[in-house]
Amino acid sequence: MKITTLLQLLVDDYGRHDRSDLLEASQRVENLLKPHFGQTRAAAFSTRILNQYIEFRQNAGRKTPRSTVNWHYCAARFGSGT
Repeated sequence: MKITTLLQLLVDDYGRHDRSDLLEASQRVENLLKPHFGQTRAAAFSTRILNQYIEFRQNAGRKTPRSTVNWHYCAARFGSGT
């Protein structure tokens, strides 16, 4: 199973629970997480892959707030089932 499938389950869960931040979560998943992790097999997801993403986001053109990186971290962990 690919991470993209699991991230979609996360967005679906936000919708099912009528979360006020559904739109933001959906945008982050579609624009940031799926392009980076989407084709990764969930079984292959590791701390190394996650740390590479965190470094990538922190070194992106504009400084990414730590809180944003933390949200992505939690979503990616939930999406990978770990």
